[in-house]
Amino acid sequence: MTSEAQKLPKGWQWVRLEELCNTTSGGTPSRKISSYYGGEIPWVKSGELEDCLIYKTEEKITQEAVNNSSAKVFSSGTLLIALYGATVGKLGILQVNAATNQAVCAIFPGEYIYRDYLYFYLLSQRNQLLELSAGGAQANISQEIIRRLEITLPPLAEQKRIAAIAQKADRLRRTRRYALQLSDTYLQSSSNTTSGLNTISTGIVKQCIVPIPPLPLQEKFARIVQKFERLRTQQREAERQAEYLFQTLLHRAFRGELTPQHANDEPASVLLEQIGAEHTQAEAEAKAATQAMGDAAEYLGTKAKQQDTEPIQLTIPGME
Repeated sequence: MTSEAQKLPKGWQWVRLEELCNTTSGGTPSRKISSYYGGEIPWVKSGELEDCLIYKTEEKITQEAVNNSSAKVFSSGTLLIALYGATVGKLGILQVNAATNQAVCAIFPGEYIYRDYLYFYLLSQRNQLLELSAGGAQANISQEIIRRLEITLPPLAEQKRIAAIAQKADRLRRTRRYALQLSDTYLQSSSNTTSGLNTISTGIVKQCIVPIPPLPLQEKFARIVQKFERLRTQQREAERQAEYLFQTLLHRAFRGELTPQHANDEPASVLLEQIGAEHTQAEAEAKAATQAMGDAAEYLGTKAKQQDTEPIQLTIPGME
């Protein structure tokens, strides 16, 4: 929504980012000079921006590289946004002093805007930035587009309050996502794959030997799998709800609808209570996922020993 169409609470105003922040980008030292790489200075590429804190990088460069290229070293705490590439529009916050390549824009907030408020505002405006981007097959956000972005600017104290609420909601959705990833990672690690095999002949399949454990163990394993699948279904729905809550909160926050001036709206305290309850449940589900994986691992590693199984010849319908 543009500044012309949206009415803001008293004390809020529309401001262009360039009125509040300075921006710059980094550079790529010549790959032809080997002494420029393998140094001690972390070097962030746009693909490493995933709306996250950045503690380490895939590559490091030398001071010689910085001295002889457009690469610059930015201080820990610097806000970054990807200008182009697969992660265009995604953000990062440095946790170490680091340089970046030219596909990364560094943003330096002035005294009137709180960095974490700006982080979540940019996160909420990603789709708008992408709509304004240039390029054909791949989007390209210029520094000019970022500098001209209009920002809803409340008083500094309100900015900090909104950022604190957004951080709670962000932690919730990340916890939900992590719990689901735990389940997915376990399933992937415990599954047999045909990686590296181009073809499997009918003859090979017909000769497969399948270990069959005693019936009680089969039943136990089936119960574990059913429990695990129910948990994953709950996790997927919980992740969807957490993402919806997060996006709704951002939308309301930057319209000024979490301020005390909107007496008819649901107060921020209610949202915080909901976030807190969801976060507690998310942590419990992450523990449940870990327990379910432990049960399955115990079965696979301890209960289903080779001496407890009876190999049989596999017969597949249609392949007799």
